[in-house]
Amino acid sequence: MMDLNRGDIVGINLNPKKGDEIGKVRPCIILSGDDENSILDTIIVVPLSTHLLDDMLPFRMRLRKRDNLKKDSDILINHIRTISSKRVTSHIGKITEEEYQKIIENLCKNF
Repeated sequence: MMDLNRGDIVGINLNPKKGDEIGKVRPCIILSGDDENSILDTIIVVPLSTHLLDDMLPFRMRLRKRDNLKKDSDILINHIRTISSKRVTSHIGKITEEEYQKIIENLCKNF
């Protein structure tokens, strides 16, 4: 199994979905900490979408393409979820510490 670290962009199979949950195999950003990820069989993630909507803070935040993330994407901050690490299908890339802190800042604004 691959190492799963905070800030990694990974491919995740989010099926099956219920109702308005985000589904499909899609990139997600790992928010949970490295220690937690190495001990538990679950990770906390936010999914990405290539369906871009402007001016949607704090619910969405833009992430520019990089590494194996081929398109600009919106981080769906309000779709945070805990999932089994067995749902991870691939490693795509990594976000910066500054981007991570901005996600957490906007996540807090959702509550």
